[in-house]
Amino acid sequence: MQNYDVQYKTKEHAVDELAKYLYGVIGLTGNLAGAPIASDDKGNRIYTIGYKDIACVVSDSTGADSGPADKEALMRHLISHQSVMEKVMAVNTIIPVKIGTRLAAAKDVEGALAWGYAEFSTRLKAFEGKVEAEVTALWSDINGVIKRIAEEDPEIRDLKNMISSSPARDNRAERIKIGSMIKDGLDWERERIHGEALRSLKRYAVDTVDRDPADEKVVMSCAFLLEKEGMDAFYSTLEELSGRFGGMLNFKCVSPLPAYSFSAIKIKKVGYDDLLRAKEMLGLGEQARIDDIRAAYRREALKYHPDNDRADPDLGARFEAITKAHHLLKKYCQGSSCSFKEDAFELFFIVEPLMS
Repeated sequence: MQNYDVQYKTKEHAVDELAKYLYGVIGLTGNLAGAPIASDDKGNRIYTIGYKDIACVVSDSTGADSGPADKEALMRHLISHQSVMEKVMAVNTIIPVKIGTRLAAAKDVEGALAWGYAEFSTRLKAFEGKVEAEVTALWSDINGVIKRIAEEDPEIRDLKNMISSSPARDNRAERIKIGSMIKDGLDWERERIHGEALRSLKRYAVDTVDRDPADEKVVMSCAFLLEKEGMDAFYSTLEELSGRFGGMLNFKCVSPLPAYSFSAIKIKKVGYDDLLRAKEMLGLGEQARIDDIRAAYRREALKYHPDNDRADPDLGARFEAITKAHHLLKKYCQGSSCSFKEDAFELFFIVEPLMS
């Protein structure tokens, strides 16, 4: 495993105070001294900030990227982000952090690593030597598939012949039925091919995320978690599937990727005001045991459960807020009890799987 640099300080320590853009977390061994990892497409230095035997891959960030409405800028950012991830992946397992995550300073990155140390360490071991492959299959000619379904189904043929032989009558009901039957036929064909392709590829995968198609042109959209040693067999099967389905499908595979769909982490910095609001929402004092937090949540949840009065729209919002407050306080109280006094509050981060 390659050792990376933790040189994020200058003589004036000015770099410490720059916001940090986070890519992901890697494992480190031995001495952390060394050269920076790389540069991104803007020439920004990519380096690490360490905590114990793990480190976060970061760059200095002087401002936010363009908003989601600027699609071209967003695409450039995603390409640049992935380019950095590929450089790191070449020598290290990396647990991705949610794309776009920024923290205000180096001490915040260290704090996030400290709060999430157990989560990151567990995932680094679990995903060692594994990569993700994103596979999408699309109809190469969906109109041709629809035409074939209409020609091969005898009931559809009969209805079309009936319509064509009696143009003067109102055929609206028959046309609607034909459209519904063609849709059912297309769905059946999609499910058949999707199932066959998925069964073939899953043999070489550690895990799979099967997503709902984004639109009718998509037959399959899946993420596969692969052992690096099994990638060649996976690619060979993908080529075999492409040949098996002839010109019906276009397969697209993007790999190797970090395990975005299986191991990505979100990091949220929680301020004292957020903690105070959560504590007050559950009616807790300045000190509480973890059992007190559970009991307070059960009490408030029963009081504000939406089933108590379905005609009251505020109950649902209140119940959701109570649930979030309970989640935050459980994360904050790491021991048997905790203090909510401001002078006892230190850096607090919620570090958890992106898919949770």
